[in-house]
Amino acid sequence: MTKDQRAIGKVMELALGYQGGARVFQTMASNLGLDLQQFSKSIKQTATIEDWEQAQRRCLWMQETHPEFAVQDVFIGTACELVKTAWRAKHKGVVQLWKDCEEAFDCVIKDGRSISARRVLGVPPLLMKKQYQNVFITLPSKRNLVYRDVKGDRSYLNTATSNLMRERTYGGKLTENVVQAISRDILACGMINATKAGYDIVLTVHDEIVCEVPDSQEYSVQTLCSLMTQNPEWAKGLPLKAEGYEARRYRK
Repeated sequence: MTKDQRAIGKVMELALGYQGGARVFQTMASNLGLDLQQFSKSIKQTATIEDWEQAQRRCLWMQETHPEFAVQDVFIGTACELVKTAWRAKHKGVVQLWKDCEEAFDCVIKDGRSISARRVLGVPPLLMKKQYQNVFITLPSKRNLVYRDVKGDRSYLNTATSNLMRERTYGGKLTENVVQAISRDILACGMINATKAGYDIVLTVHDEIVCEVPDSQEYSVQTLCSLMTQNPEWAKGLPLKAEGYEARRYRK
């Protein structure tokens, strides 16, 4: 795998995994320094004439109906549409999860009933429920994600920012919230394990922890990785892996 191929794959997963479209893919690819003209040429060379023309029609339709979400360069936009379509065709389970999350959220809003993940999402024991005007998603760890003052259009009051504002959600965004929250809970469990074992955590960077420990055989990367990948009771069977290094100073 080349450096460019890895970069393209990374952009696809990050941009498209939570229902992002062609515009999101283009923006993220540009931010990571990909040559979109060359990339689009490569995509066109491998695409059938029918697929290319169909993607081009979608690109033009987006420009006419939803310009704020459209890629303005038709050539690049067509290539990004093709990539998006191919990714979704290959990840049908993920696409279905977006739909299931959105359907469950809508049912909770409209009917006020609790929706079990076992029945709707197929990822037990996730649960969606409504109390007053708030929607709660109970995670496998039993921690709750809270959407406050939810309306019928799937909007809620975002209390995470300094200025309160309404924000709309959708299937892909709900999926992202759940995935990131579960990831946080797993990381937190690993941090507790490390702290109990005497590893002094001085910094966290996204999904990394940095520990300051004595330079002795009592502490090792292997032991820390083992502590970080111990499955909590609510995540038995979930594949976990960690890698690390020893150094005098932190580096990326």
